Amino acid sequence: MRWGCARSFDAAYAVEKSCTFYLGEGGARCQECDGGHGATLPVHLGTLRGLDRGMLLGLAKLDRLAIGTREMREAEMLVGRFHRFHVGLELRSEAFLREAFAASTPAVGGGGNVT
Repeated sequence: MRWGCARSFDAAYAVEKSCTFYLGEGGARCQECDGGHGATLPVHLGTLRGLDRGMLLGLAKLDRLAIGTREMREAEMLVGRFHRFHVGLELRSEAFLREAFAASTPAVGGGGNVT
């Protein structure tokens, strides 16, 4: 995931807890660097951190990632909106994933940390 700010992700996280995600670019900016142009969504930095760590771990180690329920729901919404923005329609697999995530919600970790 691209962080499109002058400040580092950690510096932004120390000051703010949310940022703006740009659907067209697939990246995020802190509130200070947000230009307010294009299709955007507000998103918590913890959600972006969880998605980024998930990408770094890869599929083989993804079960080691613990994401809180709020972050997981926000990530689902963010990825769905990102796909719809670029593809132009809702993917049929999104309904399947929503059902799969709903069935496994108790198994989702609550800490938001990689263990």
